[in-house]
Amino acid sequence: MITSNHAFDELIKRRTGKPIAKGENVLAPGFNEARLQQFKSLYSRAFSGETFTEIEYTDSPAEFWSEISYYPIRKGEEVIGTACFARDITEKKKAEKLIRDERILLRTLVDNLPINVYTKDIHSRKTLANRADYEFMGATCEEDVLGKDDYTFFPSELARRAIIEEHQIFVTGQPIINEEECHTRNGRDVWFLKSKIPLRNEDNKIVGLVGISYDITSRKEIEEQIKNSEEKRRLIMNAAIDAIICIDVNGVITFWNPQAEKIFGWKAAEAIGRLLSDLIIPETYRERHIKDLENYLKTGTGPVLNLLLELSAINRENKQFPIELTILPIKQGQEEFFCAFIRDITERTNAIQAIRTQNAKLREIAWTQSHSVRAPLARIMGLTSLLTDYSLGKEDLAEIMSHLVNSGKELDDVIRAIVRKTEQVEIEEVLQKTDPTGHP
Repeated sequence: MITSNHAFDELIKRRTGKPIAKGENVLAPGFNEARLQQFKSLYSRAFSGETFTEIEYTDSPAEFWSEISYYPIRKGEEVIGTACFARDITEKKKAEKLIRDERILLRTLVDNLPINVYTKDIHSRKTLANRADYEFMGATCEEDVLGKDDYTFFPSELARRAIIEEHQIFVTGQPIINEEECHTRNGRDVWFLKSKIPLRNEDNKIVGLVGISYDITSRKEIEEQIKNSEEKRRLIMNAAIDAIICIDVNGVITFWNPQAEKIFGWKAAEAIGRLLSDLIIPETYRERHIKDLENYLKTGTGPVLNLLLELSAINRENKQFPIELTILPIKQGQEEFFCAFIRDITERTNAIQAIRTQNAKLREIAWTQSHSVRAPLARIMGLTSLLTDYSLGKEDLAEIMSHLVNSGKELDDVIRAIVRKTEQVEIEEVLQKTDPTGHP
């Protein structure tokens, strides 16, 4: 070695374990045989007149990278030596390896995500597409889509809308976050949840965008099924002949069908959100209703649940009337509520009461008229028994026959009176149905 700077001396010292001085052989012991042969080859190239740069690596005693440039030293046409410029690039190589490993890891993750991930340049041309994205566009590899815009893969109108949308992002810098979009593919609607975010360089200038889209078709189909199911349930409940009222565990009304409006006089918009006890439960039963709800929250049971009951309720005018009621407790996920099925039984109750009244009147008629019937009937029976006496003369027979005729007429009058009274009972029942006060 003719001369060297301090950095080179330190480099050799780190690699061989000992310093080097002027006049010593650069290829001093400390390098293994393979490394010695490699350096001899490099120096030979320089002595042959070649100028070049090589990257050197060793992992002994530690990982070390260097960039060495070789220049032949000439005296006239003769090469009399070589100049070497070495630079430690270990940290640079480690950083490059870290970036490369991170890039491989990121790309592996991106390619295996079940969502479309892509980037586009300022002209809306693809610069990156993961597997899900290029397969969605009908390509077999990423190279088939790079440098191309949406016109290559989608209908013109759809591509035009996408490019206009992306132009707005480039101009305004405003991203699109979680926006639903529908594509029709093979006659089937395919739904995506998309986001597009402006991509900026180190100078904060927009140079493209990052796009993410997620297939939510299954979710939309489930939502549609739930919506249809809910609509069917609503139509069925609204068409029911019974009032259907749902309340939460605090007694607040959450559902009120049209029949409930008809029976109680409150519109659904007026009833929903209010306490059931304030609207339809008579004051004398309200405290019991509140206690039953509290008991259900504690025990999960209630004395009136799942039973067919006849109770009283009040309408908007605070008028009390009879109802038939069934209350079902319902659990849906974490939600608990009650559904009440209510029928106004005023007409049925009135009809039963009318029948009872009619029967009482008929029993009274039968009891009072039975005595009137027995008297003429007894005479007829006695007189007819006399007719069996053949010793009676004509005058006696005539008198007996006269009594029989009179008794028969009396019995006929009694029977007609009974008929008139029973007919009167029926007339009163008709009048009662027409006007509960008894007035036509």
